[in-house]
Amino acid sequence: MNMKSNITYPQLLGTTRPFIKRLRLSASLTPEEVQVTVDGYVASSGLSVVAGFIPEENALQLMLWPETRSEYKQQGVDASEQSALELATVFSAVSVEDITPAKGELHCMMGLKVGGYGDSRVADIKELSAYEGKLAAQPAFMVSARMLHDGAVESYGEPTAVLTCSTATEKYIHEIGDLLEQHHYAIEGHDETRFYETKWAFGQ
Repeated sequence: MNMKSNITYPQLLGTTRPFIKRLRLSASLTPEEVQVTVDGYVASSGLSVVAGFIPEENALQLMLWPETRSEYKQQGVDASEQSALELATVFSAVSVEDITPAKGELHCMMGLKVGGYGDSRVADIKELSAYEGKLAAQPAFMVSARMLHDGAVESYGEPTAVLTCSTATEKYIHEIGDLLEQHHYAIEGHDETRFYETKWAFGQ
């Protein structure tokens, strides 16, 4: 993928306190096995989970994203802290780490399914090589299971790239989001997490 010179910047939907917990898992699992376990936990606990599974570290990174869509249950930091502790038990985690981006540093889990959902093409993380030196990209898998107000669990997963950069190069995160035609993504910083919606969410 070539870098873009002109992009449409996304709309900021909401912010929340930064919350990232990294669970080091005791067993080697596939993304599918992690998703099934998380789905079961959410169905029994009623607590939503948004996470990134990082196979090369055998780690599950739990995050809290602002939820502005009416069909989903809102969840705060306290409930997310509870789910992190409970999932550590479910997975027999070796450790639970608090991850706070350093001042001036940003994290973003960006989906690699071009166009967002459905049977779209999945980009190879190597296609982001044009951005080497501007940000770091680590392969991962999104593991999401969210509670709806009607009591159902919405389960979703896809290959992702965990992007890390400085605040000075944040624009490259938005460029990548535009290139991959992502509908939504969150950017986590030292002081807050920001949740964005793009033009692609409306089929543009």
